[in-house]
Amino acid sequence: MIGVFLGPTIQETALGKFLTFESQTLAIILPIYAFFAAALPVWLLLAPRDYLSSFVKIGVFIALIIGVFIINPAIEMPALTEFVNGGGPILAGPVWPFISITIACGAISGFHAFVASGTTPKMLDRWSDIKVVGFGGMFVECLVAIMALIAATALQPADYFAINSTPEVFETLGMNVVHLPELSEEIGLDLEGRTGGAVTLFQVIGKRIIEE
Repeated sequence: MIGVFLGPTIQETALGKFLTFESQTLAIILPIYAFFAAALPVWLLLAPRDYLSSFVKIGVFIALIIGVFIINPAIEMPALTEFVNGGGPILAGPVWPFISITIACGAISGFHAFVASGTTPKMLDRWSDIKVVGFGGMFVECLVAIMALIAATALQPADYFAINSTPEVFETLGMNVVHLPELSEEIGLDLEGRTGGAVTLFQVIGKRIIEE
């Protein structure tokens, strides 16, 4: 928690530069970490790591749900855009059949964790826990997807497309950003063309909670 709050204050210091890696360095570090995560016993690395990270994930998730109920954000994105039949700046295909992929990913993730993961089954104490963990994972991931959808659609459409598409593609849309410059300044990152933009979504919710 201390690291999260003090992180922005050390960005330009020697410590901040020491902790900041180039993409080429990360491309080497991550496969090395993945090897040890896969090769070492589950109890030695993955179980302690996941135990600690679960507090962060669950805490942020609960805060996001509470924040959505407190601020009751207005939905800025229209129900259907001009890209409903394809040709959008993020997904080139039409809503159908991409909507099926979206639903399936959120709905069955709790189950395919047991099929595709070599770690989750190893961390179960007994067979009877499978249903709770599988259904629980599916249920929680669906809730996360709904919260993320609310947060994303609370952004101005132009800001959303500017974050989730390349600058070259965004220029062809003929849109003008609304709050993107101030969001970038508050977060301390250039959010244009930063695909995913989850940090922006949380910033929007957090900022509005503070204002309320």
